[in-house]
Amino acid sequence: PERCGRMKRAFDIIAAAAGLLLLAPVGLLAIAAIWTEDRHSPFFFGKRCARGGGVFFMAKFRSMVPNAWKSGVSSTAAGDRRITRTGRWLRKAKLDELPQLWNVLIGDMSLVGPRPVIPYEAREFTPWHNGRFDVLPGLTGLWQVMGKNSLTFNEMIRLDVRYSREMSPVLDAAIMLRTP
Repeated sequence: PERCGRMKRAFDIIAAAAGLLLLAPVGLLAIAAIWTEDRHSPFFFGKRCARGGGVFFMAKFRSMVPNAWKSGVSSTAAGDRRITRTGRWLRKAKLDELPQLWNVLIGDMSLVGPRPVIPYEAREFTPWHNGRFDVLPGLTGLWQVMGKNSLTFNEMIRLDVRYSREMSPVLDAAIMLRTP
C-alpha cells in the first residue's frame, strides 16, 4: 500500500506538471477572457475538505460574478444569473477545473479520488460517509464515471468509500480512461 501511494503521488506530480505546461496557452486565454470581462481576479479559491478531515483551498477559474458567494446561494442551477458569459463557456468545456492541476501538484488533491466537498456539506455526513476522507480528493473519481447525474447522494458516497478501500493503479487508470 505504501509503495502504491508513492507511485500514485509520483504519477500525480508528473501528470499535473505536464498538464499545466501543455495547457498553459489555454489557461492564459481563459485568464485573459475572465479579466477582460470584468477586471477582477480570474481565480476562485473555495474551501474544501481534505484527506483526514482538514481543509484546503481548491483553485478554479472564476466562472461567476465577483463575490457571488455573498448572494447566500450555495449551489448553481441551470440559467444561474451569477455565471458570467466567459464562465458559461469555461464550465461547458470543463476548463474552469484546470487550475486544480496546481492543487494536485502541491499535494492537496490527486488526479483520481473522491471529489472534494465543501465543509458545510461534510457536517451533514454520517460516520460511514467519512471513509471518503481516507484518501486525497481528486479531479475525477469513481462516481463521476459511474453515472454522475443519475446517482443519489448515498450512492455517490458509497462509490467514494468503495474507491478509498479499493484504490489501485488499475482502478485509477480505468477511471482516468472513462473520464473524458
